[in-house]
Amino acid sequence: MSFQDMTIVSIDDNENNLFLIEAICNEMNLNVKSFIEPLDALMYCLQNDIDMILIDYMMPNINGLEFIEEFKKNKSNIPIIMITAAGDDENIHKAAFDLGVSDFLNKPVNAPVFKARVLNLLSNYQNRILLESKAKLLENEVEKATINLINREHETLKILGKTAEYKDPETASHVARVSHYSKLLAKEYGLTEKEQDLIYYAAPFHDL
Repeated sequence: MSFQDMTIVSIDDNENNLFLIEAICNEMNLNVKSFIEPLDALMYCLQNDIDMILIDYMMPNINGLEFIEEFKKNKSNIPIIMITAAGDDENIHKAAFDLGVSDFLNKPVNAPVFKARVLNLLSNYQNRILLESKAKLLENEVEKATINLINREHETLKILGKTAEYKDPETASHVARVSHYSKLLAKEYGLTEKEQDLIYYAAPFHDL
């Protein structure tokens, strides 16, 4: 599975940590965008399509939790890995999970563990996007099929309605009024537009 078109954002106020993560990502043929300033990173993440965030906890201006809370207000489905120092308070982990963090890595970053967790999350994220895309496509196809079916039903009702009118040509205007008032009543009772149309086209049958 290829992740070459996916973008990872790495945020850490320590350049050495950023260089290490960049090196590992390069070995994995991943695109990585690094930021030393979390506010700049937040702006970038909110304005661009990204696929994963790797973020340190302790940073100036805003910490990792504050960053995630702000980011999640706008984009809730992006996987996030928080990188913390070994021995950090467990309350930090709990708070991060509550905000929607996907996983944790300890410093110093272990390359094999890093690769395994990043690839796993990217794979799950990619699969979710694919499933959502297929579901949306299926939803559109079902909607089209439903519209076509409704249109065919309406045409059938129109034809049958004309048959009712031709039974006695003098009743044509009466039938038209009944259809019109029936739809108005349906609207007044809170029926949907589709239900109103169905009643409109079926109304001529009252006189069959």
